[in-house]
Amino acid sequence: PAAALPLLKAQLKAESGSNRRWWLKVAIQECEENQPKPGEISASPAESNGLQVCEACKSGDGLFDVIERNSVPCWDVPKKGYYLYFSASDAFRQKNRHALEIQVEYLDAGNGDIALDYDSSDPRAPVGGAYKNHSTAIHRTNNVQWRTAKFHLPDARFNGSENGHSDFRFYNGGDDMIIRDVRVWPLYADD
Repeated sequence: PAAALPLLKAQLKAESGSNRRWWLKVAIQECEENQPKPGEISASPAESNGLQVCEACKSGDGLFDVIERNSVPCWDVPKKGYYLYFSASDAFRQKNRHALEIQVEYLDAGNGDIALDYDSSDPRAPVGGAYKNHSTAIHRTNNVQWRTAKFHLPDARFNGSENGHSDFRFYNGGDDMIIRDVRVWPLYADD
């Protein structure tokens, strides 16, 4: 996105056809949405930037494999009832951020929901807030397209209170859950 954005904007200025202008605007919007946010941490099976999948959780309910889909490495949680756990870096945790956004890119294949549990400051949530279930779930429709979903966390704690000292997890509520990218960023620059 960083390399393509200036080229797309220059082409938009030079373009006169309305159909081409529309497509250029869509491409520009896509690039802008995929630029790293201030303070963002991210993880994919290919690289980690301040966020890691929890390998230690594989021996419990965090069963996953790394597979390839269209030559892109992905995490595959193969069974209903298992989770994919993530841990933020100590540097991210030390900033004591409370309002966060989590974005997940997943393959909308098969059926079943994908739910998010996160380490929160809500004392009413299970285990003193460690496993708060987000009110929004992803409902897969088996259209076999890559989709992006965002979760707003107004009360994130991220103290490593979940299994394997992790901070959040995605629950597989159906067929194979395939995820290729996860990003987390603070909603406010000073948070």
